[in-house]
Amino acid sequence: MAEYVLDEKVLPVIISICNGGLNEDVLISASSLLLPIIRLKKSSPDVTILTLENGSIEKATEHMTNLKTPWTVRKSETLIAIKNAETTEEISAINEVQSNLNFEALICHVVIGDFELERYHLWRDALPALQQECVQHGLDVVWMDVHYGSEIDHVQDAYRFQEHLEEIKKCHQQSVGPFFVCLIGNKYGDCPLPIHLDEQEFQDIRKGILSCGKDTTLLDEWYSKDGNSVPSVYTLRPIREKYQNYEFRPKMNLKDHQTAVENWTTTYKDLLNLIQQGAKQTFNKVVNLDKKEKFDNSGLETEITEALSLSPKDCVFLERNIESINTGVVGATSFVDLAADIAIDSNKQKLLDRLKDRIRKNVITENIFKFDIAWLECENVHKAIEQHGEYMENIIAGVTTRLISIVKKCVNKQNDIEDEIQPVSSDILVHLHHCKNMMTDSSLSGFEKLLSIVHNLILTGRKVEHNPILITGSSGCGKSTLISTICHQIRNLLGEDIILIVRCLGLSPQSVDGKQLLQGICMQINHVLHQNIDLKSYDLKHLNSYFNGLKNRIANSSNNFVIVIDDVDHLEGINGIKPLEESGEFDWLSTKLPAKVHLIMSSQKIENENGVLKRLASKCATTGSCVMFPQWTLQQYSLVLNKKLNDIHRTVTEEQEAILLQMFSNASTCPVLINTIVEIAANWKDDTQPNLHLPSTITEALHHKMDNLEMVFGLKVIQQIVCYLLISDFGISEMEIMDCLSSNMEIIQTLDLASQLICRIPISLWISIRNQMEILLTKILIHRKQLFVWKNKAIKDILNRRYLLLSSDRAKYHLDLAYLFLEMSQDPEKDLFGSELCLVDPCRIVTCPQPLLYSNVRYNMRSINEVWIQVLNSGDISLLKEYVFCNFEYLLALTHSSSVDFLLEILQITMKQVLDAEISIVHQAVSTSRKILLKYPNQLANELISRLRKLKDLYTHHLDSLVTQCMRWCDSNTVPLMVPLTSWLHLQRIQLAAFVDGLDGIKHFTVLPNNQSILCSLGLVNIVLYHIPTKRILRTFSGHKGPVNCIELTNNSQCFITGSDDKCIRIWNLSEGLCTNIIKEHHGPVTCLTLSQNDDHVMSGSNDGNVLICEMSSGKKIHVLQGHKKAVTCLKLIDASKLLLSGSKDRTIIMWCMVDMIQLNTFRDYINNPILSIDVSSDSIFLLVACEDSTLNVISFATGSWIHQLKGHNGWINKVLVCEDCNHVIAVCQDGSVYVYNLRNTELLETFRGTYKPITDVRVSSDETLIYSCSDNMLKVWSLHKKYTNNSNDMKHSSTVTCVHAWDGTAATGSENGVIKVWNMEQVVLRDSYYKHTSSITCLQVSYDSSFIVSGSRDKTICVYDMRMQTVVTFYQEHKAPIQALCIFTDDSQVISIDCNSIVYIWKPHTAQTLRSYTNINARLFLLSSHGSHLVTTGGDQSVKVVALEDESIVTYINHAEHVTCLACSVDDKYMVTGSADKTLKIWEMFNGKLIQVLVENTATVCSVAIGDDNENVVSGCKNGQLTAWCVQTGAVKYQLIGHTNGITAVKLTNKGKLIISASLDSTIRLWSLQYGQQITMIDMHCPVINFSMSEDASRLVVQLEKNKYSPLLCLHNSPSVEGNPPWDPEVTKVLPINVKTRQHRLALEYPVQRLPTRKRIDSVSSVPEIVKVSPMRAPQSKKKGRRKPGKSKHYQLISRKTVDNSNHKLSSVCSIL
Repeated sequence: MAEYVLDEKVLPVIISICNGGLNEDVLISASSLLLPIIRLKKSSPDVTILTLENGSIEKATEHMTNLKTPWTVRKSETLIAIKNAETTEEISAINEVQSNLNFEALICHVVIGDFELERYHLWRDALPALQQECVQHGLDVVWMDVHYGSEIDHVQDAYRFQEHLEEIKKCHQQSVGPFFVCLIGNKYGDCPLPIHLDEQEFQDIRKGILSCGKDTTLLDEWYSKDGNSVPSVYTLRPIREKYQNYEFRPKMNLKDHQTAVENWTTTYKDLLNLIQQGAKQTFNKVVNLDKKEKFDNSGLETEITEALSLSPKDCVFLERNIESINTGVVGATSFVDLAADIAIDSNKQKLLDRLKDRIRKNVITENIFKFDIAWLECENVHKAIEQHGEYMENIIAGVTTRLISIVKKCVNKQNDIEDEIQPVSSDILVHLHHCKNMMTDSSLSGFEKLLSIVHNLILTGRKVEHNPILITGSSGCGKSTLISTICHQIRNLLGEDIILIVRCLGLSPQSVDGKQLLQGICMQINHVLHQNIDLKSYDLKHLNSYFNGLKNRIANSSNNFVIVIDDVDHLEGINGIKPLEESGEFDWLSTKLPAKVHLIMSSQKIENENGVLKRLASKCATTGSCVMFPQWTLQQYSLVLNKKLNDIHRTVTEEQEAILLQMFSNASTCPVLINTIVEIAANWKDDTQPNLHLPSTITEALHHKMDNLEMVFGLKVIQQIVCYLLISDFGISEMEIMDCLSSNMEIIQTLDLASQLICRIPISLWISIRNQMEILLTKILIHRKQLFVWKNKAIKDILNRRYLLLSSDRAKYHLDLAYLFLEMSQDPEKDLFGSELCLVDPCRIVTCPQPLLYSNVRYNMRSINEVWIQVLNSGDISLLKEYVFCNFEYLLALTHSSSVDFLLEILQITMKQVLDAEISIVHQAVSTSRKILLKYPNQLANELISRLRKLKDLYTHHLDSLVTQCMRWCDSNTVPLMVPLTSWLHLQRIQLAAFVDGLDGIKHFTVLPNNQSILCSLGLVNIVLYHIPTKRILRTFSGHKGPVNCIELTNNSQCFITGSDDKCIRIWNLSEGLCTNIIKEHHGPVTCLTLSQNDDHVMSGSNDGNVLICEMSSGKKIHVLQGHKKAVTCLKLIDASKLLLSGSKDRTIIMWCMVDMIQLNTFRDYINNPILSIDVSSDSIFLLVACEDSTLNVISFATGSWIHQLKGHNGWINKVLVCEDCNHVIAVCQDGSVYVYNLRNTELLETFRGTYKPITDVRVSSDETLIYSCSDNMLKVWSLHKKYTNNSNDMKHSSTVTCVHAWDGTAATGSENGVIKVWNMEQVVLRDSYYKHTSSITCLQVSYDSSFIVSGSRDKTICVYDMRMQTVVTFYQEHKAPIQALCIFTDDSQVISIDCNSIVYIWKPHTAQTLRSYTNINARLFLLSSHGSHLVTTGGDQSVKVVALEDESIVTYINHAEHVTCLACSVDDKYMVTGSADKTLKIWEMFNGKLIQVLVENTATVCSVAIGDDNENVVSGCKNGQLTAWCVQTGAVKYQLIGHTNGITAVKLTNKGKLIISASLDSTIRLWSLQYGQQITMIDMHCPVINFSMSEDASRLVVQLEKNKYSPLLCLHNSPSVEGNPPWDPEVTKVLPINVKTRQHRLALEYPVQRLPTRKRIDSVSSVPEIVKVSPMRAPQSKKKGRRKPGKSKHYQLISRKTVDNSNHKLSSVCSIL
């Protein structure tokens, strides 16, 4: 039968039935055809699937699952023997599996369980929709389903149920909006066992049981008296004490676990039945109804009662009623409560109905959803889902829309408060929140004496000058707790009007840098004193002086200022990189304080003899203000112990207390140790015999705690959680820990998460671990996120030594966090299950998103601050560049949200740990742009484009991408921008990238693939692994007995080989530091080495002239190549290891065939001296040979013919390398220099001057951006710019640009050397260059039809260039003096030109025919009227003349008080505007000289003026940077446009006179709105701007810079409309400069959905509410209004609604829903 169906599209299986038997024929068939054997049981849902290996019929692989959750499959560890023995559970027919259920219905029941389908769709569909809405408010979404991942009802485990009940309270405490979602079916459920029974209750219940004639043995077994409880109670025994395998753990035997679960389930039901019967007998009276309900209320009702008592309006209920349940089906118990006779339990149904009525009375109607569905028995789950699809869509839409609605009502007030909180205030709240937590976390007992000392010192400091107070003690002794207590009590001591400033160092990025710390304190004091002083530009020394001034001012005020700094010894710069040095910069910590100013600090024991803290401690010791933590007495320990136990209603016996005090007698004072001991003692009963080996140190306590956690939850899970907490310098949130665990492949495999529908770490597991670790952790609030941190540094140090000794382990965990914040998969390619099972579907791995932006007005500061440090510490440099330092959006987000100084700081930190050319260039570019970016962070794109455009072709790995990203950002931006189209800014070339000295004996080295470390010879015989950025020796390799001559790394980078004068070749394991093999086959010193492509063979040359081929793994000699007569000096393997070249001192190069081990060719020609080094280009075209006669020859590798010689170096070339591009050659010489050549044209491109000592070795980085060279005990790293020639093809002029003009997409520029360049501004290309003039160009203009250009020069000639023919059309040579100015008539038919002698000519451009000449016009400035009939001139004096060109008559003559500086005419020639050094502007009627307006509010000489096309507005610029817009009709000032800081050189109006463009000597060009009087955009040219010209529509500009050879081209992106709301409006500019990445939700939610007649409902039941903890994160998607479907039902759509203030607002970023 099995063979018959093999070709069909079905999966054939064998079902084991005892009356058929697993006979030999069946087993052979199953083995040969690879058919699985399914074994079912009669009365158990367990299923076993056996797969026999081909050919075997005795042993098989066993997979175990069950009918309720068939997707949870576990594999047995070993092969099992197949037994055919008949058992009571063996079935003889298929209908015996479940007597009243046919097989088709059985499949349906297998998949659909207790609300399983609803919960799955809530995970898959509701969660993304909720995230989509909440993330725009910066809320974190974590979906916490405590029932997920557990096959056991938590009601059966009373301790776990209590944990989940407490979770409801926690969700309510921290939730913004809804906190509880409950799914109620037809089942009321069971009652959880009481954990505690008071003595009277227990005795009454016991009597009640006995009165019913029942045995109390089970009750006595599971409840025992706890005399250490206050008062005494009977306590439920933990399940695990008897059933150790009840909780499934990794590597546990599945059968043992299932047996334990079945046994406990039976015990639980029997025990609950006993207690309920006893309670019924005892508490059946009306007066005892409350106690009776304690034993009757189900877990469902208990949870609902708890939630309703907290906040009914924030609870959402989903009621699902399944109609006509078939109670005869065995699986019906999952959906409804059944009595003993398989009928529905009427008592529980009454309780359920009562519960539902209670919900309706307390909860608003909008928060309750009710669904009635039919009971179905269908053949498969897909059909069931299809038939109940409408029901599922309604659940998703209804619940989600309601949750979103509640969230919206709560976030508005929160956002209003947040808007009022400035960044400094936000950091203040971080420290105050932590201080409060430390206060509530610890008992005050034990600190009374210390508090008294500190209080007296503070009271003394109220009146007299005093020293700071320094509290010192060992790590973990309780300093932070004492500091928090002082802060809590300080107002009682000094009065309510004190100003308290708290800083807990190391808590946030701003609190670990000395400058930022002092700056934040000063800014907080400024705020209190109402001083608005910007301190961003202050360095640390200036801040010290400013702080001293503030202290003196405070002393004269009425308030006491108390500054508290916890863990001051953490002052080491950001992230602990910069050392705390003895410097006057930190004297503010140790100087004397005036009265009313108090500085309280804590630190560990001070060991630095010369540091600032040592000086402070010495000063404080002399005045008694240094408070040291003493060792506690036993009396103090006893008081603290009893108080802590009393707080949790516990005590200990005298004998137990004596043992504890004996342990404390040898212990140091440490709150963590005390809390650990209290935790241990809290579990003792009065008859417990304590372990005499209790932990007596914090180290022992922590190891004891970790051992217990690992034993209960498994090593792997605990290790991962602890390590994530250890590597997060500033804390990690609950959501982030769960996300890391859920996407960690080791955890997925360990916990078998891949078998779940949703791949997520079980929430109940995390809750249990978190609760047990709480004594070691505290929470801080940063950017509204609650983060877990260790309570003190001692805990972190001890656990670091336990879990993170290896740096590679740290890097792995940092990479996990980096992937989390970058929203990347940790290891998508990894196969968790070998070849047997497929990969886990990434769509099932549920994590919360971490976008760079929450919304278009809110950054994800958590991600911004964490990404760079996590990626940096992961060691993945490529990832660091791709996502951080060469990622424009991240750079902009960081600069815009923090400051450019913070970006520069993290770049500097990075460069101390990473050697990379591209990161160094980015740092240099940002550093040179710092000034402008401090004020205008949105100019980052312009700055990077301007500086990096020329370098992007040299660094194609990431810089090219960065420039492209900048340009795309400009293109996609919707606000107006001025964008550079050409580059005129240059980064100063820094040749030396890194320098290391003190490497005694370094002569040879090799570079590791990461480009950060080298393997080099050190001394005579040692090799070291050296990290260049940090200048540290990581590992030393010893073994050679002679000098090391060569070092080579294997291609897989796991090993390296060395050759030495001791005639040995050693093979080393790089990671272990061990020598794995030694080859001793040479008869002379080993001189050179190389490896085959697959690292299986070693080729080595020696002074004996032989080349050896040896096997890498065994060291066995395979062949000896003999052919050289003298020492072999170099080897080169090419052509996929098929050819080997060897160079020798015998002046020959031999080519060997590595396949046949024969000599193929010999290169002798043109080689006249011993060979020192050879290399072959990667395309196998060129062979380079360096000889002792200092020659460097290029030879054809194919023919052996000489091509050319590379010259320019001095001395022998010790080594030569050819880059992968086959163009660049690197050679190092005896003269101590590194030379870079162009291989093809022989040009010497660059020389790096090192020392005068010979360079012995050279290497190039893997990306060929760095050159490494060693000489004279030094290693130098050079930055390689792979240019191809020194002949600049730059489009700049070779001399200073003197004039520019643009029209209709064409720009022309002239320079001092007489060259004219013509540009196509649209395509940004240089069209042509003209060299006809012999002197400086003084003026030029593009014709109106863009067909020709006219240029005037100091050589007294004017040239006319035809741009179509690209040639000179005419020379005009009538002028006898240098040309001063010219102008083309609007019809392009004539040109007017003026020379320095004031001779004016009008002539034809195409024929150079003179039409008129004028000799009496004195014109230093002139304007030609629009119609070409009149000339407006001034001779540099106070007068302006309007001359009629036809007869040379003066039409108008006007005057100013001082000389005229600028002129402008209206388009219609109606008005003329003149500006003067007398600070006035005058508006005239052009042809009659009538004075219309005198504009007198300028404060300096007017330099430039423009009038609008509509004759309504005039704009003027002054020498002092004043820019003013005037009304022509009234003469009134419309706007004073503030922005320029130096003289304005040019101003123009465009876009119908509504936009202004101004240029200034302050190096900026600015665009203004004349309609709104606001600056729209600007660009910093970093050079004074002399003039600019623009295209007619102002979309392109060409700029003339002061004494500069460049004429930059600019583009005005998104030229603003003159109508509508301005996009640069202050309200609109709150929008962030980065676009939000939207993600579309898979469903358009709408509730209720349209009823489809073809669909039926699906059965799916749950007996307990769902606990979900929500905290949204992904940036919101664009919302599309749902289309209304026909029908009478009301539709609820996911659309925006107005938010409403929530009086119960919580300032947090979590929305927790149960």
